[in-house]
Amino acid sequence: MNHKRNYLLIGALLFVIIFVSYVESAGVATSYWEGYELKMAPGETREVSMRLQNMVGSEDLTFRAELKEGGEIAVLTDENLDYLVPLGRNDVRVNLRITIPQDAKFGDKYNVRVLFREIKSGEGKTVEFATAVEGSFPVLIVGEGEQSLQESPTTGQITAESGAKGKIAIILLIIAGVIVIIYLIIKKRKKTEDKKSSKTKAEKKF
Repeated sequence: MNHKRNYLLIGALLFVIIFVSYVESAGVATSYWEGYELKMAPGETREVSMRLQNMVGSEDLTFRAELKEGGEIAVLTDENLDYLVPLGRNDVRVNLRITIPQDAKFGDKYNVRVLFREIKSGEGKTVEFATAVEGSFPVLIVGEGEQSLQESPTTGQITAESGAKGKIAIILLIIAGVIVIIYLIIKKRKKTEDKKSSKTKAEKKF
C-alpha cells in the first residue's frame, strides 16, 4: 500500500514539475517596465519591439500574437503574426508601432499588452493550445523633449507567463486536483482493504 502511495505521489510531482518547466521555458522580453516606462509626447509615433524566447525544453515553439490591451495607441506591424521560436533562441522580434494621440495629456499612462498563444500546424490544420505567454509595457505621456532624454535600456525585462498570476493559479489548481485524486484513491483502497480485513477476521472466528 505504501509503495503504491509513493508511486502516485511521485507521478503527481513529476507532472507538476514538467508543467512548470514548460511554463518557464517560454517568455517575452520587453525593454520597458513599471518604473521605466516608454516615454512619448503627444502626436509622436515610435517603432518598438518585444522579443520571444524559448530557452528550455526539447522542441521549437510557434506562437500567435494578439494585441489584448492598448489598441488605442498600438498596432502589431509584422505581416505574419505567427512567430516560430527555435529552441535556444531569445531574440525573435515582435514589432509594434506606438502612436500617441495629439490630445493626450501629460502624465497619462497607457498599457500595451500582447498575448502569445502556442499553436501547432499539421495535416492542413492549425491547433491553438491553452498555454500562452504575455508581454506588456507601460507608456507614459511626457512633454516634448523629455522623451528624447530617456536612455535606451541595455537589457530587457523577461516575463514568463505570459499572465504570471493566471499560470500560478493554474498550477495551484492542478496541484490541488492531483492531491484530491490521490486522496480519493487512497481512501477508496483503504476502505476496500478494511472490508477485506474485516471479512478475513470474521471468517477466522468461524
